Parts: sequence; C-alpha cells; structure tokens
Amino acid sequence: MSIFVIDDHPLMREAVVMLLRRLRASTQVIELERLATVSKAIAEHGDPELVCLDLKLPDTNGVSGVREIRHMLPDTSLIVLSASPASDYEELAREAGADAYVEKRLAPRKSARSCASFWLKKPKTRTRPPFLKNCPSGKNSCWSCWTGACPTATSPSSSRSVNTR
Repeated sequence: MSIFVIDDHPLMREAVVMLLRRLRASTQVIELERLATVSKAIAEHGDPELVCLDLKLPDTNGVSGVREIRHMLPDTSLIVLSASPASDYEELAREAGADAYVEKRLAPRKSARSCASFWLKKPKTRTRPPFLKNCPSGKNSCWSCWTGACPTATSPSSSRSVNTR
C-alpha cells in the first residue's frame, strides 16, 4: 500500500511525509511535486490508499486537480491541503470529490497530523465518515468538527464537548 503526497512546497510536503512515515513505517509514502507525475507514480506503485493534494499546484487551476485525481482514483481517499481558508474552497473541493479539507495555516506539523488522523480513522469504503454533530457551520461536515477541534462539536459516542484549541 502507498500514499501520495502531492505538494509543490518542499517543507510542507516533507512535514506531511515525515509524519505519515512515522505513523506507519510499512506504508510507502510517495512524494510528488506536480499533478502531471501522478499517472507515472500509479504505474510504478499502484493505486494509493490515500492522496494528500495541495489545492494550488503549478499545473492545476482551482479544484481541477481534485477532479482529476478523483477521475484517476475514484476509490482512493483524498485530502486537500490548502493555504486558502476553508471558507473559500472547502465546499468546492468537497463537491469536486475531496474527502477532507485541511488548511495549511495550521502549520506543517498540525496539517500533517490532520491528514494522518483522517487516514488512521478513515472508513474502509469511500463513503463520508460519520461527522460529529452540532457543527457551527450548519453543514455537519467541517474538518474541524471531524477532527474534534471544533469547540461546539459533540462526539456521537459522548455527550461532552470536545475542545482541542
């Protein structure tokens, strides 16, 4: 099994890759700088279990990269990493096929932890995970709620509020 981390920013890519390798040393983590290299990586390594995709790559425009990855890998979990605020692109990215949206402003280590958290908790089939209730966005699907970082979200298995900020 493998994971593709596609990001043109070397420090961000390295932080995500390093954490994923630490969490599961037996999984092959493939670093890619551009979307154009994905087909070659699939040919060499097979379909990945997870793709962490930078939203703004030199060879993509907006969420076109998300659509392209979803077209190539319809059953692979897909996390979008972006410097843009979630309010700007999260809904578009999810509509294009992303399973999660992580803001890079969280700092590389925190963003990498968010990716790893999704990867470790992800369901076996490509269905949306059971999001936490009481999402302040009203959508019950924001990444902060799913990871437990939302101060008003409550876990389905618990009645207490989770606040990790």
